[in-house]
Amino acid sequence: MSIHNAHLDGGLDDDDRTAAIERVIAEVEDDIRHGRVTDDLSLLLGERLEAAGVTLAPAAIDELAEAIETDVSL
Repeated sequence: MSIHNAHLDGGLDDDDRTAAIERVIAEVEDDIRHGRVTDDLSLLLGERLEAAGVTLAPAAIDELAEAIETDVSL
């Protein structure tokens, strides 16, 4: 999944932010595949991104959540 820097915000530089987002996405996708996600995906993704030091706009989190759901369902 490609990450667009226009949606990124937070204290990390662009490379670190992108790496953190990609790491969180990979972890969430793995958790979904193993049936460990029962919460709203957008909420969970937002919490995990925040824990990783990344702040995204709610619309960007929703877009990522939709893309994750699509990727996992393929």
